This record gives sequence, C-alpha cells and structure tokens, in this order.
Amino acid sequence: MRYLETIHSSVKTLFGHKLRTLLTMLGIIIGIASVILMTSLGKGVEGLILNQLESFGQDSVFVEPGGGDGAGPPNFAQLNALKYDDFVAINNLDSVKISAPIKYVDGVVSRAGTNVSPQIVATTVEYAELNSFEAAQGRWFDESDVEGALRSIVLGSKTAEDLFGDDNPVGQSVTVKRKTFLVIGVLPKLGVLFFQDLDKSVYIPITTARRELQGEDHLTFITARLKGNPEYGAEDIRLLLRDRHDIDNPEGDRKKDDFQVTTQEQAAETFGAISSALTVFLSAIASISLFVGGIGIMNIMLVSVTERTREIGLRKALGARRRDIMTQFLIEAILLTMLGGLLGALLGATISWLGSKIVANMIDGWVFVVPIDAVLKAFGVATAVGVIFGLYPARKASKLDPIEALRYE
Repeated sequence: MRYLETIHSSVKTLFGHKLRTLLTMLGIIIGIASVILMTSLGKGVEGLILNQLESFGQDSVFVEPGGGDGAGPPNFAQLNALKYDDFVAINNLDSVKISAPIKYVDGVVSRAGTNVSPQIVATTVEYAELNSFEAAQGRWFDESDVEGALRSIVLGSKTAEDLFGDDNPVGQSVTVKRKTFLVIGVLPKLGVLFFQDLDKSVYIPITTARRELQGEDHLTFITARLKGNPEYGAEDIRLLLRDRHDIDNPEGDRKKDDFQVTTQEQAAETFGAISSALTVFLSAIASISLFVGGIGIMNIMLVSVTERTREIGLRKALGARRRDIMTQFLIEAILLTMLGGLLGALLGATISWLGSKIVANMIDGWVFVVPIDAVLKAFGVATAVGVIFGLYPARKASKLDPIEALRYE
C-alpha cells in the first residue's frame, strides 16, 4: 500500500509541473523514437530484399567476380575475372537449368535532343525468362539479335516515356554512345529491384555491347537457375571456374577464388546478417539521445531535490525513513523515463508508419514493421536510464539532515 501511495504522490508531483516534465522527457522521447525508427527501417529494408530474393526462387544462384566467401566485399583487383566464355561453360553444365550473363554499361541514350542516363544492361535472350519479363510493346530480343550482335534495344517504361512521350517507340531509333539502335520493345512498369529502378533501364544484346560499345569481355555477374540441390549445383560451378581460371584450391577455400558463387539461401543469410548489424549500429548511434536525456533527468531531479528540501525535512521529521525518501525520488525518475519511453515508442511507430506509406508508393513490396522486441527493449532501456540517472539525486535527497532541511530557505 505504501508503494501505491508513493507512486500516486510521484505522479501528482510530475503532473504538477507539466511543461518541465515534458521538457525533461524530451531526450528520452527522441532517443526511443530514433531507436524504434531505425529498427523499423532496418526490418523494412531486410524484408524488402528477402522478398525480392525469394522471387528469384530457391534454385537461383549468382556468380560474381572477386574473391571471398560472400561474407564481405569482393577483392577489387579481381573484378574483371569473370568472362563471357565462363558464362558459356556454366550454361553447358548438367546441373544448370538456365543462365544469363549481365554486363552493366555506362552511357547516355539520346533521341531528338533528349538525353537520359539509364542503366544499360547487356545480356542474352534467357535474361527475360529468368526475370519473367514480357514486353508491353514489341518484343524482347531473340537469338538472331544476339548471334548477329544487332543494334537492338528494349526500353524500360520510364525511359521510353522520357524519350518518346506518348508516341510508340517500337520501330524508331535511339542513339547509345553515338551508335544508332533500333527500339524493338518496351517493357511494362516493373518497379524497383534491389534499389535499381527497372523502369529506367534499357537492355541490349551482350554481343552488341562487346562489339559496338565497350569491346570488353568481362561480366558484371551471371545469374542462373539450377537443377536439383542448389548447393550441389553451386559447387559444380565453383569447380568449373577454378579449373578455367587455373586456381589451385583442392581444399575448397573460397577466399582463394577470384569469384563468388552465392545461392539464394546464402544471399538471404548474408544480407540478413548485414542488415541486423547495420540496424544495431544505427540504433546505438540513436541511443546517444537516451544518454543525453538521462543526464537531463538527473539534473532536473537534483533541482527538484533542492526545491523540495523543506518538504523532505518535514517528511523526515514526521517519521519518513531514508528508504522512503529515496524510493519516492527514484520512482519519479523511473516514471519520467517510462512515460518518455511510451511517448517515444508511439512517436517512432507513427513516423515509421508514415514513412512506410511514402516509401511504399515508390518501392513495391515495402512493408511497415515495428518489432515487438524492439519496443520491449526500448522500455527496458528507458527504465534502466531512470534507475541509473535517478539514483544519485534520490540518494542525495535521502541523506538530507531533517533539521538542516527544515531550516532551508
């Protein structure tokens, strides 16, 4: 019963100074809201990427240049290690169902004085099947376009709109790096994939890119779908590339390779780990506000002790123990931080929800997520801040001499 009276008294004291209480809680509110916002953002990005990875299918595999085990950045000295002939060899493996090479090309696409800078993707016929692309107008390029290295181009919907407006682009010409290309197709609106706007991309045969635009044989990456167990198929690709690249690696140490082969499951695990680490890092930065808020609470509680010195002396003279005084001030500090934590959690969740609505209009598949464990941890941290930063003022109040306190002016 005594604790209920103490809590009631603490609440009455806090709400007796509403503005000061709100300003005191501000650091805690901002800190908790920031942590909730960062956690929600991290989970949203993670969910988006994992959903996009799942859309490729469990049998998908990605082959990239650069050594390592997929857990870190590639070796930049090896970024030209993957060649077009490697794709041809991979495509002939029995464990590979279908594959496509991808080469990103820098350049400007022009028409009638209008210039755009889309992502130019050089690839093959199979790329459309791997990504379930179907032209909204015209067609995707076929084997004759690839084998003949023809200057054929397929436009993303936004690029087509920027260059042609309401006109039908199919059958018309555009200029890519001063070379004239014939538009054979336009894709429907596809949205964003791995933060790349597919609607602003254009696609050309990879043989055309090698002959007409760059003359380079290396690839950005290779994507494939495998037969049977993806891990077995991925290992087949590793063994093939080690043989082709003359890599002596009988123990299978992936750090010795000049390429990376990543299954869909491995990619999901790697990105999940990176996303979690990034979320923790950003949350730790945001938590600095909690520390600042804790210092603010301690300062205000010290001021409160000074203002209420006569009250403390009177309570002690009437029989209040040191423990009773200490408990009241400690409860006040904890109530400050818990109330701040509640308001911060509501503010963080509200901002996250509003942000998710905005992002969802730009990126398909974005999901609003506020993990319950993040909210519980936020309350736990807020309570701990109240205890840690409220302890010193509470102890100071409890140690006041009642006679001296009653004399205090």
